[in-house]
Amino acid sequence: MNKVLGIFLRFGLMIPACLSVLWPLLNGAGLFMAVIGSWSAILLAEWKFLQKLKMRTVILGSMASVLLILFIGNSIISWSIVPMVFGPTGALLLRSLLMGFGASFSVVLGLRLLALRSGFWFTLELGLLALSSVVVFFPHQYKIIMRPLWLSDLAWSIGLEPSLALGIIGALLATLLSVQTVLDRSRRIHPSIILFPILALLALILVNPLEMDTPPPPQRLEDIKNGGSRSAAGEGKPSGGSGGGQGGENDQNMNSVSQQSDGEGKEPRPVAVMLLGNDYVPPGEYFYLRQEVQSSFNGKRLTAPSTSDIVYDAFRGFPSTETMLSEPPSEHRVNVLTDIALLTEHTTPFGLESPLSYLPTVNPRPGRFVRTYRMTSMSLDVGFEHFLKFNIGRPDWTKEEWEHYTTVPENEEYKKLAESIIADLPEEFKDNLVAQAFAVKLFLDERTQYTMSERHEKAADPTAEFLFGPEKQFTGYCVHTSHAAAFLWRALGIPSRIGVGYAVSMEQQKGGAVLIMDQDAHSWPEIYIEELGWVVVDIAPETMLDEAGEPPDLEMLDALEELARAAPDSQFRKPIDWNALWKEWKPTILGTIAFLLMSAVLSLYVRKIRRRVSYRFDPSPYWFYMSALDLLAENGLIRRYGESREGFAGRLADDYPSFQGLTWIQLEAVLGDGMSPRPERQSLLHRLSKEVSENIPLWRRMLGLLNPFSPFSSK
Repeated sequence: MNKVLGIFLRFGLMIPACLSVLWPLLNGAGLFMAVIGSWSAILLAEWKFLQKLKMRTVILGSMASVLLILFIGNSIISWSIVPMVFGPTGALLLRSLLMGFGASFSVVLGLRLLALRSGFWFTLELGLLALSSVVVFFPHQYKIIMRPLWLSDLAWSIGLEPSLALGIIGALLATLLSVQTVLDRSRRIHPSIILFPILALLALILVNPLEMDTPPPPQRLEDIKNGGSRSAAGEGKPSGGSGGGQGGENDQNMNSVSQQSDGEGKEPRPVAVMLLGNDYVPPGEYFYLRQEVQSSFNGKRLTAPSTSDIVYDAFRGFPSTETMLSEPPSEHRVNVLTDIALLTEHTTPFGLESPLSYLPTVNPRPGRFVRTYRMTSMSLDVGFEHFLKFNIGRPDWTKEEWEHYTTVPENEEYKKLAESIIADLPEEFKDNLVAQAFAVKLFLDERTQYTMSERHEKAADPTAEFLFGPEKQFTGYCVHTSHAAAFLWRALGIPSRIGVGYAVSMEQQKGGAVLIMDQDAHSWPEIYIEELGWVVVDIAPETMLDEAGEPPDLEMLDALEELARAAPDSQFRKPIDWNALWKEWKPTILGTIAFLLMSAVLSLYVRKIRRRVSYRFDPSPYWFYMSALDLLAENGLIRRYGESREGFAGRLADDYPSFQGLTWIQLEAVLGDGMSPRPERQSLLHRLSKEVSENIPLWRRMLGLLNPFSPFSSK
């Protein structure tokens, strides 16, 4: 039984071993013959004649066989006679069949014969078996989870992360190898092999392979082509506004260092890819992707409005259905359709400049993208040079709305600085609010020194310290410049607010796709122009104190675009609903498991009873002795390791003298010619039962009787 189980387990292990090693070398027929050859070698190795061969004969014979197979295989395609007889395709097929069967047969037979001789060769054989089974997964150690492709494609097609599928395969292979080791090195089926499947199941439950092998979002082209899976940016924090370069949604509290994220010491990572549905060129050569707006002054900074009186033209969370926003003036704007695929978790969606509608879409690659959605936007198609003829604000705003968008800190320095800036405007533009707004912008452009290392976090009013000093005046980053511009505009009566999201250069566009990096996270100031709606008037500091980062790899954008543009009928678009499947198949699975467990327990009890009563049908001394051994083992009386049978009987002679008599009868039957009468053996076994009842308490005997594994302890 033990040997048969071991052979079948080795059959199972040979399948992945042959496929992993020979997949690049042979076609399907050759791989099939390689498996057949390995199975034939395993069976032939059990032949006693071959096991008696000398070690050097086995080694030299295996090497000679492999060399002969290689020679014949190369000769098949190099000799013209074979292709002439079988044809070119037939010759290649014949070579593949011969190479697959012959090579695997020779190697496996040699290793098997050597492994049966010593522990060293057994360890080597098992190590090579394990190594060959997992060699195809080696690229995964570098977090290239799309290798092997057959595994990643199959996993994604059923809604699994490839890492989880790899964990399942690893647990299965580890279990098979462990059980194989026990079966090969033990003379009986050791109960410990039951623990291996249980340990593998616990490993899958308690250890999440996704956490063990979850790389950051792809940073290079190889990460896209060869694998990598999504992970939350910023160690679990939403990356939607905590950018590596510019600040953002989590940077609003400028007095809190814990909420800053400057990305220092981190390589820029892609967070999303945007697909343009129509040709669109932004006026300022930057795509402004608005995620949040901040217009409510809380006494220190601007935050998102929380009252229903103020229109909030951004989204709060990801809607589950198509959702519309308020529409800006349509004049001088163009309708732009975009599809966005997120590589990292975000708190809310973002859209190009002035989003109109949000529509969730089916994720083409759940293993790559967190979610996908479609956004319709109304984006400007005129440049700043046309703004001077327009009016500021909306005439239909209420007094409360005007106050909301023009509230400024009580510090009089803001108004003084704003008035000094517009004092130099030409006379014809002094009363033009659009010209005043651009005068403030140009003033900040010229004086601001951009750096992520200066946050003004210790100041009671970070924006005031940024504008007026006394330390690090005009030194900061986008959160400071956007607040500074908004407060100076408001001091002049110009309605303004701050937009938060991403500002992406057109240099990161290739064709109809735009790559969005975490370093593109940004906050910018906006003003309201009657004919245009909210318009981005960003500050562009002339002095950059921080070193420029590495430009993104646009070849990576090609790979991401290809994944994001999956066909509607792609097998990756609709992952299986595992919860629904579990509900449907739960009764069947649990019922099957319960049936198998009950069958296994019942078979153990049948085996136990059969061993105890076999002496009634076969009166040989052996079965009387085995029944006595099982009776003692059932009650915890087991022969010690290295103890002889007569020594075991002598140790129990004081309390169980009848067992000593049964032992000598068995030894005489095996070693001598004598055979005691059957009634004597029956009488000794009956007296042994009484002795057990006298020496073992009832509760202990009942537990032993219920234990189905007690016969495994008999020896």
